[in-house]
Amino acid sequence: MRAFLQASVKLTGFSAKELEETGLLDFYQDLVLGLVPEGTVARIAETADAGIRALAEDEAAAAQDIAALWYTGAWAPGGRESSGVLAAGPDGYAQALVWKAFGTLPPGAAQPGYGSWALEPVPATPRDVEEGQ
Repeated sequence: MRAFLQASVKLTGFSAKELEETGLLDFYQDLVLGLVPEGTVARIAETADAGIRALAEDEAAAAQDIAALWYTGAWAPGGRESSGVLAAGPDGYAQALVWKAFGTLPPGAAQPGYGSWALEPVPATPRDVEEGQ
């Protein structure tokens, strides 16, 4: 799990704690390691700091797919050209990192609370990023 978590942290910009709090780490790891060779995931973890261009073509594609999985909650190898999109579990959509990155709740999956429509919107602020990540 260490290599998958390390690769995921580097690819998403979210901390290990934030990824673990989604409750999807084990599920996503099992999914990815069932479809991507473990050596590829380890290489992504080792090389991600150098940028995607430092990876071989198949490794770069896998890195993009892993990042997209975390951000969208769906596994779609090859992106939009893919014919095999897989919804990554029942919580994938609701826990997708895109909502945290936008600072909002997932439409249809989270309740903002009764009367929330009458409140001023929370001002958008850049996400705090820890030094060195």
